[in-house]
Amino acid sequence: MQTLKDKEKLIAKLFNDTIVALNDLSDDITQDGLDAYMIKDFDQSRRIDESVTALINFAQEVTVLSTRWKNGVFSIAPTVPMPQKQLVTNVKRESKRTRTRLRVTFIEDNKVIDKSSAIDTFVDTLLVFELDEVAKLNMKTGYYLLVSKLKSEQNSRLSKKSGEWYINYPNTTQDKKERLLSIGKKLGIAVKIDII
Repeated sequence: MQTLKDKEKLIAKLFNDTIVALNDLSDDITQDGLDAYMIKDFDQSRRIDESVTALINFAQEVTVLSTRWKNGVFSIAPTVPMPQKQLVTNVKRESKRTRTRLRVTFIEDNKVIDKSSAIDTFVDTLLVFELDEVAKLNMKTGYYLLVSKLKSEQNSRLSKKSGEWYINYPNTTQDKKERLLSIGKKLGIAVKIDII
């Protein structure tokens, strides 16, 4: 029989699994939007962009609930065994592709950046490179500057804001890896990057 503490841990894990699934779905839909944009189906691309925004907002709400749960929403409840219920589900998860992420190791100090998504690792690595220095390289991803102070409305689903800078990131994990290696080489910062 599971104790209440075990059930709390299970629920925390289910929250985490849900957040990961929502992020995977967001990545898949983002790819669909990029594909629509590349074939110049701008109406479809805009609709997909709106869907991704709504999904991201929902994922943030789930994250807030997860944080509340982990911070002990039910920590005052007595620890007593409860009757076990079996969860029944007929949801089958299928993915178009295996989700990959990046692990960046800075050779000089062995600092490692390994976030839960390739996008977050990409952005955090650029922050270590310093966005001012990266911007001076005038590198592009597609038609857009990799780092810019101007927001690109057409590329909003493939960008993140950090301070006064907008970071337009490449679409695939492989492209993110190649771009980071190139930036590191140009800035004289040795990095080892693994796709995991």
